[in-house]
Amino acid sequence: MLSFLRGNHAGRDRKSFLKSPPREFFCYYGPPENLAGKLGQVQMAFVELMHGSGDIAKTLATEVDYLIAYCSCGEAVGDLIPKLPKEANMGHNRYGWESYYGDPANPAWARILIEHANSLLSKGADGLLLDTVDTVDIFPQIHQGMVQLIRNLRKRFPNRVIILNRGFKVFADVQDVVDGVMFESMMHKNFSAADRDWVEGMCGKLKKSGLPIFSINYLDCCDPEECRQMAEDYGFYLHMAPDRSLMSLP
Repeated sequence: MLSFLRGNHAGRDRKSFLKSPPREFFCYYGPPENLAGKLGQVQMAFVELMHGSGDIAKTLATEVDYLIAYCSCGEAVGDLIPKLPKEANMGHNRYGWESYYGDPANPAWARILIEHANSLLSKGADGLLLDTVDTVDIFPQIHQGMVQLIRNLRKRFPNRVIILNRGFKVFADVQDVVDGVMFESMMHKNFSAADRDWVEGMCGKLKKSGLPIFSINYLDCCDPEECRQMAEDYGFYLHMAPDRSLMSLP
């Protein structure tokens, strides 16, 4: 039945997602054209569609049960950078890719982000992966603005899948409007004992939420068996990516 549903949005909404969460997933932030014809073994793909055409998004949507578009909420990236209002610009992120921290409480910037999300969904995506929500860790003063942005996204797209990438500090305030959480970098070979205790505690909280939890980890910086065991212990769905670039094809 799932293969019949591929290629249209019937049965691909949040209700269906929560009823039967996809177990096998893949994450790729390179040119989406590179994925065509290569997603047959996964149920869900997290893809960067900002620079992809609507045609490629529709093609990829026929290959998976859920096509989820990457959507940055706490940073202006790519084509969004020149659209970031001066009054919402909180500075250059010099520690990652070329991006700028944006204040989601700024009404003009919030409208731009929501319309950006709409454009991603209009291309053919079934939902959104809300990334860079952890900007609230750096700028605690934007906490409420981030919460409101996520709630406004749910209001605007009531039937689409919305997944939080980490965003643990706002999770309690948006748990009722998101459909799952991505626990990126759940484990790392350099984690201290205190780090591991924190991870165990967070895993417990996420499990108690009853939401589907997806964990993406990187083979170049963690023990895959340890990750698999932890995912099994907590009932999370796991994907082991080759490295943090997320540019490797399946």
